[in-house]
Amino acid sequence: MAINELNEFSINRKDAPDSILIVDDDPTIRLYLRTLLGTVVTDVREAATGRIALAVVSHAPPEVILLDHQLPDMDGLDILKRLRAVGYAGAIVVVTGHEDPALMLRYWRAGADDFIPKGPTMDRATVTDALCRVTYRVRHVRELFQARQRAQEAHERLVDALNALDDGIAFFRRPINGERRIELSNRKFDEIYRHMTMTPWRADPPAGPCNAALDRLCEPLPDVELRTMPGGRTIRVTERPAGDGGVIHISTDVTELVAARDAAESASRAKSRFVGMVSHELRTPLSVILGLLEMMQDENHFPPQDRAVQWCRQCFQSAEQLRFLVDDLLDITRIEAGQLRLQCNPTSPISLITDLITQMAPQAHAKGLGLRFEPPRRQADLDVSADARRLRQVLWNLIGNAVKFTSSGEIVVGVQRNGSDVELWVRDTGPGIAPADQSRIFQLFERVDQASDPVDGVGLGLPITLRLVEAHGGRLALESVAGRGTTFRILLPGVRHSLDRL
Repeated sequence: MAINELNEFSINRKDAPDSILIVDDDPTIRLYLRTLLGTVVTDVREAATGRIALAVVSHAPPEVILLDHQLPDMDGLDILKRLRAVGYAGAIVVVTGHEDPALMLRYWRAGADDFIPKGPTMDRATVTDALCRVTYRVRHVRELFQARQRAQEAHERLVDALNALDDGIAFFRRPINGERRIELSNRKFDEIYRHMTMTPWRADPPAGPCNAALDRLCEPLPDVELRTMPGGRTIRVTERPAGDGGVIHISTDVTELVAARDAAESASRAKSRFVGMVSHELRTPLSVILGLLEMMQDENHFPPQDRAVQWCRQCFQSAEQLRFLVDDLLDITRIEAGQLRLQCNPTSPISLITDLITQMAPQAHAKGLGLRFEPPRRQADLDVSADARRLRQVLWNLIGNAVKFTSSGEIVVGVQRNGSDVELWVRDTGPGIAPADQSRIFQLFERVDQASDPVDGVGLGLPITLRLVEAHGGRLALESVAGRGTTFRILLPGVRHSLDRL
């Protein structure tokens, strides 16, 4: 750059430093520099000693310092080190008559930005040239620092926004040598993939055994994929290309959605099974009734009296079977709608059990089964507060199931005191219920089919029984070992306990 161009550049106020501090013990040098710079720099300050210079900088830091090497109280190198130590970020130009390369190197290492030699060559062009360089450098560095600070603030806002999301987000940098590495991820992503011992915001994968798992994570994926994670969580993974050639990875925990979908599909299947079973259960007795009535209407083939009585009995049994099925459907509808009303009064379980055994004994004996009541040691304080009709229905379902599923042995029904509760139980010697089926049988329309001896039913008896027991404030427990029978236990509050709660 020519001297005339430097002079022209130096008189442009927008390119000159805003403020300058001249540190020199020679008043002639200070006056000369002030004269050179006063026309383009509005704020020109002076300091004759190092202590004064440090005080001026601490009060109002200038944009540029012109620093002499030799001062009365300390040398320029000491002042330079102190200024940089306290964080002064402006430009420092050393003005010295020494041309010792070793000394200049020490200044450079301490943080000097430029040098102006004292003497005949210290003219306007030399000073302007140095000021142009250091001013541009300081402002450029300041702009870079501010841009970096803005970028850091934007990065922090992005991180905060990503961490507020319920989805796991990760950015993969452009593949290098066929490998992708995580550039940025949020806390949810780290939570989902914590089994890989990953650290959020880590630019490179951790070293060690988890590299293989991370490599699998970084494999290219289709647009959407469902993954089952350790612990059983289901993650929906979506990947989209980013503008810089990288990949945006989104992991959404859809465990609850998948569970809801599976439950809905299971309910749909159960409904389909229910419709099929109910149709079968309705069609069979109706076919019997209609067939017998049709034959009885034929005057040419009207049966003798004894056979007519038998046919009427069969019609009655089929109609009763239909009534039981309709009653079950109405009961479960009322219970699910919260419309079941109980009329609870002190009720004797012993009376209900003995009446039911008398009524159901012929059905059990027809299968070669024993059905008996095991009386308690103490028969006092066994009354419960219950709706007698509904409690009878509970016991009917349990005893009826025991007779239905037991092919040999006996069914025993008992009652006893259990603390403040009264315990009723039904024990059979049937095939038992597998652990996997013990919770399922209390769900609507679910049945445990016996392949060797299938039985009729639509899967409503036990769900109704459970809900009726719970409506009484009781509990229904199941104990069963496959091949060794099943015991159902009903715990109901005793009369005294019920009155105490009221």
